[in-house]
Formats: sequence, structure tokens, C-alpha cells
Amino acid sequence: MLVKRTDTMERTILKEAELLEALRELPDWQAEGSELVREYKLADFAAALAFVNKVGELAEAADHHPISNSAGDTQRSV
Repeated sequence: MLVKRTDTMERTILKEAELLEALRELPDWQAEGSELVREYKLADFAAALAFVNKVGELAEAADHHPISNSAGDTQRSV
């Protein structure tokens, strides 16, 4: 589900026009159904693991909990 936060930190579902606008500002991201997805190719598994941990810290601070999948040196974030 694609959501945005309002000034009161309430989450609302993005309308299609809002999604398209957001994607213009996020050139490496794609919409797959109702999800925003980006795939990262990292140097190796250790780099992918460090990346996941850093994203986890930032996501927790933002109260956002993305789906994260790793396979070797590739990280896919949803």
C-alpha cells in the first residue's frame, strides 16, 4: 500500500497522480502494483547486510517498516 503522511503524521493512501509525481522524484524506484520497489546491487553479501541494517535504523526512526529481501549481493526494498 502506498501511503503518505499528512502534517499530523497520519498516513493516507496515495492517489495515482500522487504516485506518478513521487516516481518523478524517485528515478530508481518502480511501482509494482500497490508497492514502490527498488533493487540495489552491492559489492558483496557483507555490504548488502550492512545496507539492510542502515535502512532498518532509518526506517525505525521514521516509523516505516519496508519489506526487505537479500539474495547474495542484491538487496530488494519494497
